[in-house]
Amino acid sequence: MSSLIDGFEYDIFISYRHNDNLDGWVTEFVQNLEKELRGTIKDSITLYFDSNPHDGLLETHNVDKSLEGKLKCLIFIPILSQTYCDPKSFAWQHEFVAFNKLAKEDQFGRDIKLSNGNVASRILPIKIHDLDAEDKSSIENEIGGVIRAIDFIYKSGGVNRPLNSKDDEVRTSGKILYRDQVNKVANAIKEIITSLKNPVARTTRSRLPDGQATNNNQPTIKPTRNRKPFIASIILVLLILAGYFIYQQWATNIEQLTSQDKSIAVLPFTDMSPGKDQEYLGDGIAEDIITALSRIKELKVIGRTSSFQFKGEKIDLRDLGEKLNVATVLEGSIMKSGNRIRITAQLINVSDGTHIWSERYDREMDDIFAIQDQISKAISDKMKISLLGNTQHNRERPTSNTEAFENYLRGQHILSPGKGAEAIPFFKRAIQLDSNYADAYAGLTMSYFFYSGMNNAARAEKMIPLVQRVRELNPESSSSYALYYVIYSALNWDWKLADEEYKKYLTFNPVPQTGHALRRANLYGDIKGGIEEFKLRLDSDPINKQDLRLIGHLYALDHQYGKAKEMINKAIEIDPYYAYSYSTLAWVCVAAGEFSLALETLKKIEAISSIDTHVIRMWALTKANRMREAQELYGSIDFKTIDFESRAKIEFWLGNLDEGFRWLDKALEERDNDVLSIRYNPEYDVVRDHPRFKNFIKKVPFPPNNL
Repeated sequence: MSSLIDGFEYDIFISYRHNDNLDGWVTEFVQNLEKELRGTIKDSITLYFDSNPHDGLLETHNVDKSLEGKLKCLIFIPILSQTYCDPKSFAWQHEFVAFNKLAKEDQFGRDIKLSNGNVASRILPIKIHDLDAEDKSSIENEIGGVIRAIDFIYKSGGVNRPLNSKDDEVRTSGKILYRDQVNKVANAIKEIITSLKNPVARTTRSRLPDGQATNNNQPTIKPTRNRKPFIASIILVLLILAGYFIYQQWATNIEQLTSQDKSIAVLPFTDMSPGKDQEYLGDGIAEDIITALSRIKELKVIGRTSSFQFKGEKIDLRDLGEKLNVATVLEGSIMKSGNRIRITAQLINVSDGTHIWSERYDREMDDIFAIQDQISKAISDKMKISLLGNTQHNRERPTSNTEAFENYLRGQHILSPGKGAEAIPFFKRAIQLDSNYADAYAGLTMSYFFYSGMNNAARAEKMIPLVQRVRELNPESSSSYALYYVIYSALNWDWKLADEEYKKYLTFNPVPQTGHALRRANLYGDIKGGIEEFKLRLDSDPINKQDLRLIGHLYALDHQYGKAKEMINKAIEIDPYYAYSYSTLAWVCVAAGEFSLALETLKKIEAISSIDTHVIRMWALTKANRMREAQELYGSIDFKTIDFESRAKIEFWLGNLDEGFRWLDKALEERDNDVLSIRYNPEYDVVRDHPRFKNFIKKVPFPPNNL
């Protein structure tokens, strides 16, 4: 047999485990692929397929000699199954691994540039089962990146089997077609072979020894002195016209692309390290790239919360593109051993799964910031071609100490409400290693904000000098403005300073903060304005479960209960185990007068979380006039776990006005932020017209209406 290209034995090599062909699936696939190739590619394609294991290559044979010719092919197709990914197996060790090594060393290399500028691997995987995480990791470790396969998997609940041609006859809505997948394989093969026959690299010009330039694809044409001038003029005119036509077509394509493809989601980088202990590093790299790309005004960059929602999941890029409303995705992996790190990154078109750009970086950890900037710059450059972006990513390194950087990332990985104490040691260690590390001071500031057991005054006392240090070290950083806004609005209630800091923050980042959207609705009574701010947030972070449930809360304040439930149910669909979505939904049901539904919703929380639901349950029971049950619940509450403002509401609902106002005064004394929402919070409707309540409102330092 011979290949389309001299020096190669076959065009395609099919690699599989023989157990996966006991029912003839691989044989049928090869037969259908050969038919499809005959209708897709003009040339005759040669394909090696070991159809008879008894006459083919066995483990007793001299494998190196037997495969020496057969593996010298243009495209290698592994049939990835539940049994293929076995490093001890024949197909894995002597076919997959062997080809990966051979392809890297031949004249083309394993990864090639296609005629359209995208990059593709000569390993074209076919997946017939959903793979275990360990098997997926084995493949990606071998290829040094995230695997991109064409799936032949029958999609149905609880089923994990290969898709076959007969499944097309009983196709139901939403299922992939066998014949379509075969066609995808054939088209991918055609694209790769076309680029191998006419490599992009061969179209570049090179210098001859005598200084003349020539095109490697064309013979050198020496100038002829007897050409007539008018012929040259005609040729020149034709070239100008052709160039103008090409430019017009290019400009039209660019215009179409700029209106459709100005969007990207950066997924968390997969941890491929042997110890699986570098997740914090993969997340940190992805988040840094998100921050860098967000500086490109022409580019829509999906927020971290939505992008990271897909961590650890098997992702269909089309579904991801639809959910996030993006045209491109950046995904990658990291592998760290000692001070060495390998980072792979791939920019992918979600509509067809093609690689726009890919790269692998094998460096020392000291180069981590340079790698991140190079990835951001490469994406920016690629986007310039299609998006006309013009932002460069030149910036100073946040720290020269990689150990400080790793401690900072570990702290960021932990940092969340209620976990401030756990994150503090990592940020402190980062500062100890580099006393000029502004980001570490910012992280430590938020750790104290999330520190349980501290009142607002104590938090502010800890946070203010740290933010001052952030601003000293990096006056142009948006983080100091955001942090000061949090302190002045949530802790000190200094509305004028909070407003000044927030306006400066918006000059760096036009996306409103969650806290500002909530305060706009609850403190100022501008509920519709708060909803609009959340809409802006969701535009760049469309599946942020936190923002979806909170905008649902604001819709309920605006008496749009149907819309409120719609938003919260979206959050529940994203994460059915996020207990706060159910508690917010129960709150909405109480506000809407659906007390029984509220109590049923609260029961769902018991199976997934231990969060306290006593306050909402008490509101539902008293609103439903089920006072005996409410009194029983009151007797079971551990009030040490209930904040002052919540205790006040419970007392009001049970008719204990003196106790209610006593606890409300304590809440104001402690600057409990929920006190600021009492003017518009329906939980206080039971005492809203009481003279003592009206007098209490006069004591609360609400922000002035002109801010």
